[in-house]
Amino acid sequence: MNDFEDSSNYGNLSGDYHDYVFKDGRLLGQFDQMYQNSKEVPWHQDMTAKKVIVDLDIAIIKHFMPLFNMKSLCDIGCGLGYVTARLYDHFSPLVNDLKITGVDVSKEAVKQARKLQPHIDFLHLDLSCNKPDHLKFDFIYMKDVLWYITDNIDEFFLNAKGMLNPGGGIYVMQSVPDTDQFVGSHLFPSTFEISKFLTRHFLPVYISSTYEEKIIGAGMDKYLRFLGRQ
Repeated sequence: MNDFEDSSNYGNLSGDYHDYVFKDGRLLGQFDQMYQNSKEVPWHQDMTAKKVIVDLDIAIIKHFMPLFNMKSLCDIGCGLGYVTARLYDHFSPLVNDLKITGVDVSKEAVKQARKLQPHIDFLHLDLSCNKPDHLKFDFIYMKDVLWYITDNIDEFFLNAKGMLNPGGGIYVMQSVPDTDQFVGSHLFPSTFEISKFLTRHFLPVYISSTYEEKIIGAGMDKYLRFLGRQ
């Protein structure tokens, strides 16, 4: 498929960010190398941050803000921080001294995010194996993170839940590929299964899904938006 095979192959690294993420039906997760070598912005984060999918996230969170005493917000899986910056731009004017932090599993992504968004705090953190008791937030935002954490998903969400202050909220936006088989499909073949899983961890406040075939056509991702609280 490409000339990037594994983390020991440094002689001929690919410039295609896809080659560092999934291969042959398994997760590679070589995100540091991806951010170092990709010839384009991975997942086009700079462009997708401006699209309507994020506009909808912001509108939903804003609508339900009165339910949460939102003095601090954490963007988990922030990547280069483009969406984190949008959250900052929209919510900082609404909350005095709002603290916004982005966290990512990739040290390289955090390094670049700090340069791109110097007004925002970014931290390197792997929630699949670390419980950061020193970090507490009133609200957590997660966009399209699920397929990269399926190997340790229960521990990940337990650790994420531990980051929330009492009564804190979590918003998860997740797309599901319009194919039968993909990494994570054995756990979550549909948005409904994702929603059921999240409901076991959090009290649901708002759930929206575009999974029904009559709503969207073939070849399009399906989206789940889940808002829950402690």
